[in-house]
Amino acid sequence: MQIFHFNVIYPNKIIPDLEGSAFSDHADAQREAFRSLCSIVANDVEKGRRIEVRQIDVLAPDGSKLHSVTLAELITAVVPFDDDLFFSEVAEQLTRTGELDA
Repeated sequence: MQIFHFNVIYPNKIIPDLEGSAFSDHADAQREAFRSLCSIVANDVEKGRRIEVRQIDVLAPDGSKLHSVTLAELITAVVPFDDDLFFSEVAEQLTRTGELDA
């Protein structure tokens, strides 16, 4: 088992994961980061709050960033769109304008 850290990134702050969690490999940690981001977003939606979280960074024990799971990635994975090309263009425009930081 390896220890991975999950820093939660907001537009104006970073919430560092000082303790970390043990996972068998980077892929398991990456999946947990995706589940965690889904949970944060779902909680905000359920409570009627604006979605502020932008991404979760997966860090190795030495602090190096291994992967980021972004809000844009989550939206493209969970929101069904009949026209993927259209949604990709919308997500790209939002990312460029800073509405969704990738």
